[in-house]
Amino acid sequence: MATIMVVDDLVEITNLIGALLAMNGYEIIVGHNGQDGMALLETSAPPALIISNLRMPAMNGFSFLQAVKHDARWRSIPFILMTADDSAAVRQEALAQGADAVLGKPFQPGEILDLIWRLGIQPSDN
Repeated sequence: MATIMVVDDLVEITNLIGALLAMNGYEIIVGHNGQDGMALLETSAPPALIISNLRMPAMNGFSFLQAVKHDARWRSIPFILMTADDSAAVRQEALAQGADAVLGKPFQPGEILDLIWRLGIQPSDN
């Protein structure tokens, strides 16, 4: 079963995404900021995908993305950055820093599943 890491400081968002992904056959691990995400990467098997919010305390999504993409152990993990600031400038910056996709908030459940499938992550992967 493919494991997806979901990182967001809002528990409601991690619960919503977690439930959606679990209903579609994915295993979920959850962090609440980039530091949590880094700790999970250090202590867990690498996930098939990381979905992270941009604005979080302790370590924001850009810092988390940079840390992941600058470490040879994890740089190949696809990374979706979620943001309420869905401006062209933020999207461009996220993609320039190595995000594979940017998901604007609010989003429809089908949008997140479409992105995951477009990245080739199927429930049986990992």
